Amino acid sequence: MLLGALVPAAASPAAGSDTTLSSSFEVQAVNSHIQGATLGGGRTGPEVAGVNYRLWITQGRADVGVGLGSLGHVLPSGDGHRAVVGAMPVLTIGMRYRMSQQHLLFADASGARGLGGDPAAMQVITKVGLEWKPARSSMGFEHGALGMRLDSGVRLSLKSRRGGPALYLRSTF
Repeated sequence: MLLGALVPAAASPAAGSDTTLSSSFEVQAVNSHIQGATLGGGRTGPEVAGVNYRLWITQGRADVGVGLGSLGHVLPSGDGHRAVVGAMPVLTIGMRYRMSQQHLLFADASGARGLGGDPAAMQVITKVGLEWKPARSSMGFEHGALGMRLDSGVRLSLKSRRGGPALYLRSTF
């Protein structure tokens, strides 16, 4: 399970370019399992947790991220709490490319040394994928009502109230 929060930074112009170069920081809490070929039978490896800090540099449609973090083994204690022990440094790099407003291509790689059974072994995690946002429809079901979004941003909803139809018009100022 990955949880994250983004903290944007100010944009600055790139030297010798008419495009804008901007940056943002990302803080991400990590809670996962090490997958090991030695476990066999589809069993998961030991649980790990940590925190990553990543700096994203953006120019045009492309983002490049570099980060540092910490990852360690999660062990249960006698009082029912869990503790992270044996934390190791983690280096992450990533790339995002926005093909359109609805499509994003990404590639990420993270590496940590000493998390497996062998302290000298390097654990590398890679992700490559495509994200897309569904097209926004002007009609749909929302909060138990048939709704429609008008071009002006006004939302019109039809609900069943007290045995009859009720029509709601919602707008923000």
